[in-house]
Amino acid sequence: MWHEQQGLLSEAVEMALEAQEFARVAALLEQSMRPHYFYTMHEHYTLQRWLAALPDATLEQHPRLCVHAVFLLLFSWGGHGRADCRPTTLAQIERLLHCAERAWQAEGNHSGLGQVLTFRALISREQGDLARGARFAREALASLSDSESPWRGGCLRILGEEELQAGRARSARQLFQEAWALLATTGNSYAVRATQLLLAEACFLQGALQQAAELYRAARASAGEDLFDTGQAQLDLARLSYEWNALEEAWQEAQEALDLGTRIGEETLRVQAALVLATIEHAREQTAAAQQRLRVLFARLPTGATPHLPLLQRRIEALQARLALAAGDLATAERWSTTSALQRESLPRLHQEQEDLIAARLLIAQGKTEEALRLLEGWQVEAHEMGRTRREVESLVLEYDNDS
Repeated sequence: MWHEQQGLLSEAVEMALEAQEFARVAALLEQSMRPHYFYTMHEHYTLQRWLAALPDATLEQHPRLCVHAVFLLLFSWGGHGRADCRPTTLAQIERLLHCAERAWQAEGNHSGLGQVLTFRALISREQGDLARGARFAREALASLSDSESPWRGGCLRILGEEELQAGRARSARQLFQEAWALLATTGNSYAVRATQLLLAEACFLQGALQQAAELYRAARASAGEDLFDTGQAQLDLARLSYEWNALEEAWQEAQEALDLGTRIGEETLRVQAALVLATIEHAREQTAAAQQRLRVLFARLPTGATPHLPLLQRRIEALQARLALAAGDLATAERWSTTSALQRESLPRLHQEQEDLIAARLLIAQGKTEEALRLLEGWQVEAHEMGRTRREVESLVLEYDNDS
């Protein structure tokens, strides 16, 4: 008790663990809980060790502690709010969620069960299974009360991502705005900024480029030492600068994003930045340099399976086909079209659209104008209905170029 009275939490917990006073350990940890983003890495690992020592029977008496610990385990790894989906961590998380779930089922606590479902939604999303994450998010929202802003905000963000992947830019923007408003009250800058970046992406798709630019710049300004979000904002600003034909500015922003992605080991950020750089090189009529960049990029993709790797590979191959087509290399573009068409229907809708626009360019180059126009018309109708103004304009420009 003396250690507790003196505020020496670590010493008090260690003594209670040594005496196998597990209920006291849980009570001490529950009393000292604070938001997960305030913990240091040392505290993170210490808490992991303490929790692992507690039996399930004790954890089931403290479901709030279980949920708090899941937050810490999932989002404090490496700092800056990045999710830790390593198998060892997920095993610990599943144990804690199971304990909390059993306790709240026994109590009939629907709100608590909604929190568990929210975590399952977040984890599924981080593992690349957005559809499963969205199903959990809908279940969670049915259980959560209107006052539970952090949980509802996280669920709405996942549903917004599902809408965005499906190309429904208008509804995605609305969901992101709702999520952003809810999360802004929580003090969790990581969740707020992640939602802000997604909202900006929806604005970008809708052709609201100035609004997107303001959101990207605000996210970059607030990122501080969060190098991932800094890099993501720089990448998105590079895409905007490219849209505005500010190629030098776009190059600098994309290069900074590439450097940050390499520095922190974020493969998705690194690949996306390299794709922007290759696109800029092509715009500068440096197509050979762009093609070489893409060959090196593809060769250096990681061999281990990651949720985003298949889409990254396809994005590289699609840009390679577009550059080949621009260089008059129809054979390479035709090979890409044949192989990529086999699995295109399984892709997220936005990726399907991007590849079909390249396929339409190929059809025009092959003299199959009517087939190309039918393909473009279908996408124009969908883009208009779903609020994808930018893609609708891109299809119209491609049609105009063909007519002229």
